[in-house]
Amino acid sequence: MSEYTLREQKLKRMKELRRRKVRRQKIFLGCTAGAILSVAAGIFVYSRSYTLDLKARILPETTVEKAVPLLGGNIEQALEQTTELAVKNSGTKVIAHRGYSSEAPENTLPAYELAAQSGAWGIEADIHRTADGAFVCMHDPTVDRMTDGTGVIAEMTLDEIQMLTIDSGSNSWAYPYAWVPTMEEFLEVCQQSGANAVLDLKFTSVEDVISLVQKIQELGMEDSVVCLSGSLEQLKKIRECSEIIRIKYLVEEGTQETIDQMAELTHSGIAASRISSDMVAYAKDKGISINVWTYNESWEKQEWTNQEIDFLTTDDLST
Repeated sequence: MSEYTLREQKLKRMKELRRRKVRRQKIFLGCTAGAILSVAAGIFVYSRSYTLDLKARILPETTVEKAVPLLGGNIEQALEQTTELAVKNSGTKVIAHRGYSSEAPENTLPAYELAAQSGAWGIEADIHRTADGAFVCMHDPTVDRMTDGTGVIAEMTLDEIQMLTIDSGSNSWAYPYAWVPTMEEFLEVCQQSGANAVLDLKFTSVEDVISLVQKIQELGMEDSVVCLSGSLEQLKKIRECSEIIRIKYLVEEGTQETIDQMAELTHSGIAASRISSDMVAYAKDKGISINVWTYNESWEKQEWTNQEIDFLTTDDLST
């Protein structure tokens, strides 16, 4: 059997496993939505006669564990889902750096899916463009570090890249059929899970941004995508193409100059490795969101949370 045939079989198997997982996710989400609607209706009727009693008994405790038995029925799972959603969209929001990259190989579908299951607000993926115009997810400009092949992504076709197998990264042994995903495959994971997609643009062409935005628009995902770039020209081009997609200037340090530059663009922010408390306050006054990267220690995360940073990018979603 040829190497090409073996690779095709691997791809088919991996995609079938993903399709099964997506079907299970749809069933789960459907059941959860039904449960939430039933709970909402039950609470409405129940509260008409027991509102005062519930307030007296629930509010002093202020915990879901205390409230569940009072409401009656098996609704713990539904309440957990709604609580997770509320937490995910409040305070400092967590972004999974290249997916859950401390548990699965970075920038792979398993890493993205694990990040989605963890409840991260957003999932970050690095985006390159191939020689034939496809967008793929990989951090480096070459495939050498993460796959069993060699070559520059910009000089390879999509077929050539997807014939390769990911053989490096966290627990790569557990994912023998992982390949280099396309941007569309990554966006599908985000769309199915409800996570926000954070695209770190690694290609340098300004004109290629037009095609990228078109693909996002075709999927109807403008309001759930954030684009990061170290190029102001790319960010300006994105804003020309879409007033909805959020954009962030990727910099080593957040300064007054970089904040002022982004203040000229709508729905914008900065993604900085470091930023002083004075600049945090300055950015907030300007209405600019702040994303710090990449912090993995729990004490670091707590310090940034205390400063009310908007977004924090991390490899480790367990702390």
